[in-house]
Amino acid sequence: MAEIGFLLYVLTAVLLFMFWRAAGGRSFEALLDRSADQHHRVNRVIAAHPKGGTWREHQAWMRADANTAPEPRA
Repeated sequence: MAEIGFLLYVLTAVLLFMFWRAAGGRSFEALLDRSADQHHRVNRVIAAHPKGGTWREHQAWMRADANTAPEPRA
């Protein structure tokens, strides 16, 4: 049982390290701003296809939106 607890601590530490690296020293607000364009893209696709579809259809809709969406902000 102690081995499982140790593995969970190691896994938690690895995940925290990965999140810390991905954040790159940015604030939470900066991380939200960075992902805002992607968030709006997903919302547009969901609004256009409220009943959903298969994963392949969703990927095609996202690609189509990427081709018609305005350029992301810097």
